[in-house]
Amino acid sequence: MQATRIRQPKGMLIGVDKLLKQVGCTEALGRPGRTRCRLEKALNKLKKDKVIAGWKYSAQPPPVGLQGSAQAFLESIIEITAPPFIEQRYAEITSAQPDRGRSKAVTPNTQS
Repeated sequence: MQATRIRQPKGMLIGVDKLLKQVGCTEALGRPGRTRCRLEKALNKLKKDKVIAGWKYSAQPPPVGLQGSAQAFLESIIEITAPPFIEQRYAEITSAQPDRGRSKAVTPNTQS
């Protein structure tokens, strides 16, 4: 059976829970509304400073205050898009495809 390759969105996908753990925010469940606001503000600042080209939720989490909204927020997925200069550099790297030192197999001379 041949593997099927699924085309991914243009950006990097990361779970909110994983992102918060990476930045050391462990109190997300205590104040989910505040945590969400601060996360969105930080992502908007990164966009404004051109560190990222953009970001969006894969599926908009439910409004804060509803039953289970804190857990739904933590389970949300964010798509972060790289700025053009990074995408351009990545394209250059992948199109170059160097030989990487691979050589053809050498068969020993077996003459007697």
